[in-house]
Amino acid sequence: MRLPKVNNFLGCMTIHTGAAIIGWLCLINSIFVLVSLSTYATEFSHISEAQQESMIEKLGNYPQYGTTDKEEIKTVVYYVQVIFWFIFAIGICKFLIDLFLVIGVHKKNHYLMLPWLIMQGLGCILLFTALTIWSVLILIFLVQIVSNGGDDHQFFRAIAITLGLIINSVLASYCFLIVHTCYTNFKNHLKQSAMVYVKM
Repeated sequence: MRLPKVNNFLGCMTIHTGAAIIGWLCLINSIFVLVSLSTYATEFSHISEAQQESMIEKLGNYPQYGTTDKEEIKTVVYYVQVIFWFIFAIGICKFLIDLFLVIGVHKKNHYLMLPWLIMQGLGCILLFTALTIWSVLILIFLVQIVSNGGDDHQFFRAIAITLGLIINSVLASYCFLIVHTCYTNFKNHLKQSAMVYVKM
């Protein structure tokens, strides 16, 4: 299946400029995420045994956790740390992929742009899947609100989440199409240059 090609970025800029802007915005976003995660990582690494014991003691004092074993709470804390470091590793990978996109656009190297396209393509698929599932759930939810005479705040919150998902999906797809068009242009240009070189 061939994806549609875009002629320009936002109607006033070239595809190359658009791909560069998208790359830099993604890279800046990744840097902010990594800085935030690094701050939390510093907090995690400086938690002493005494602080962990204090946290476990506080969790153990809640009535709903009255019968919870302290070893179970330690296990939960450990799993939270494992999940955090996994998210941190994903943040580093995303930073590298965004960096490759920026370098690929500036060097006109389509191979470096490919990891970002794969990541963004998977992201678009997940977003549209989430939007489809949410649309089905929101219809059921809205029917229940209307039939039970529910709160208006719940209705507006549901509409806001739906609009957010739609806007996010459209923006992600548009960015993907811009970068994919730039990738295709670089790839075709390389093929044409190779053919000219062979003919010479």
